[in-house]
Amino acid sequence: MKITDLMSDIAKAGPPALDQEMVVELIYDAAPDLKFIRDELQRICGKETRISIDDPFSSCGLFFVFVQFVDFSSTQQEHLGFELARALKSPLRAKETNFVGTDSFYGSLAAVEAGDDLMQRSLRLCETASKEISPIAWAHEAVGATPSIIEAAKRGAGAKIGLIDTGTSIHNDVLKLFASDSPDLNLLERNQPPVDTFHDGGVVPSPGHGTLVASVAASRGRLTDAYEPTEPGKITGLAPEASVLPIRAIRSVVAIRQNRIALAIQKAVEKEADIIVLCLGGPFRVGAVEAALRDARAAGVITLAAAGNCYPWVVFPAWLAKYQLCAAIAAVAKDKKPWKKSSRGKAVTVSAPGENVWGASMKESDGDVAKISPSQGTSLATAVAAGCAALFVSHHGKNRLKTIAKTRDTTIQALFLSAIIDGLTPPAEWNGSKRLGAGIIDVKKLIAFDIEQAPIKAPRDTKTVEQIASTQQVFADYLEDHTEAIAFTSEQVGDLAGELLWAAQIHQAQRRAMDDEEWATLGGAVALRAVILSPQAERVINMHSELQSLFKR
Repeated sequence: MKITDLMSDIAKAGPPALDQEMVVELIYDAAPDLKFIRDELQRICGKETRISIDDPFSSCGLFFVFVQFVDFSSTQQEHLGFELARALKSPLRAKETNFVGTDSFYGSLAAVEAGDDLMQRSLRLCETASKEISPIAWAHEAVGATPSIIEAAKRGAGAKIGLIDTGTSIHNDVLKLFASDSPDLNLLERNQPPVDTFHDGGVVPSPGHGTLVASVAASRGRLTDAYEPTEPGKITGLAPEASVLPIRAIRSVVAIRQNRIALAIQKAVEKEADIIVLCLGGPFRVGAVEAALRDARAAGVITLAAAGNCYPWVVFPAWLAKYQLCAAIAAVAKDKKPWKKSSRGKAVTVSAPGENVWGASMKESDGDVAKISPSQGTSLATAVAAGCAALFVSHHGKNRLKTIAKTRDTTIQALFLSAIIDGLTPPAEWNGSKRLGAGIIDVKKLIAFDIEQAPIKAPRDTKTVEQIASTQQVFADYLEDHTEAIAFTSEQVGDLAGELLWAAQIHQAQRRAMDDEEWATLGGAVALRAVILSPQAERVINMHSELQSLFKR
């Protein structure tokens, strides 16, 4: 199909909503000529086509350029987005191209028909019953973060958490947490501090997400021996003296565009964050994000990423834990059983409390600044893990961690990954499952890990920091988790790898939605979306029996 015909097909959907524009990632071995890219796009797409080209993101010896087609929607048109990305590779002389669709951190939303009127109903498929569990700080007790251990680990003092999320807000439980409110930390609104704008004039489920995560990780105060928090707020974080660097890179975890995440990671490294927290993601693989995480690892940063909600498998970027670029965190309930909606898989590093965890509740810009409530999701589990990571950093000290990592020819990320799994075993409540990581975080064992002498248990990444995996290689590695045998090489799927990765996750999310007991109670109010694949992708699936089970509902 000619690119002009393809653009005509895409245009039939009408103008895009906010964050729904068609975006393509271009990857180059050398610094690209942006004028050539713009001129060539105007030539092949038509001079009337409005195009926005971001400044190149450079990392791992590669250059990443994000091209946004301003007037073209990607909603329910992913197959056309993938076709567009493939069609642009040759004329733009790119090493690789990737379609960057609009992700949702919630698999139930990705699985069903779109529409604001259906959104709240769809979210019910990704929730369990909300309960007010006592004591307030039960999650601390669940990971062994006793008041004495928190004090011994210096309460997270000196550790800086780079929180890439929706931004900050005013709430009693995030007072004095934030390390900066510099406008350069807001990647959405120019010359504005990184403040959560909540609804932005539209429907944005899960408002105040950044505030919630920050409060669980680092809200000020102390704990009583009965695990009740003390003033100034109603929540005490796992690391109540750590600072939080807020980077506003998304408006909502329900609709995420990962083309800003690599720059956000780079910002966190530049601002000397010790820990990066990514409670976001989806089924689209973006090369620049992997490259940025490699840079962060080389710079001595610990990265944690949430495994995902209601997807059957771990989402990107958390799946990159397979390459030791982050710790992927799944969620469990107070009884240690897996949270029913947590994503799972071999990529998961560990689990942490993620169901009915208390945190700051800020749903409106003028909301109640004292309100707290129980929340759920792998974001909450990752917030708990982030506080634990801050205790690890403050206990050992930044300089000591750097010195020992250098002496042992490893990274602080590898030291942390070894420490966080050391001595863990999956609880009996998991019934033998190996898809939720090594076990539930144990802060005492994490802090006690001998970073000077203990074996580095995190397997070495087979690629050097200068390399990133191709999408074809990621596809092959992804399938190793889900098929018994693979009778074809990554080269056989070629440039279809990204589309197949996305489609497999969506099909399996639909299967999971239909298996959910909540599905029957919706009474037909929500329908599964049509997952359209390109003809080329359909042919590859039909040729390989190993793949076919992944694309059945």
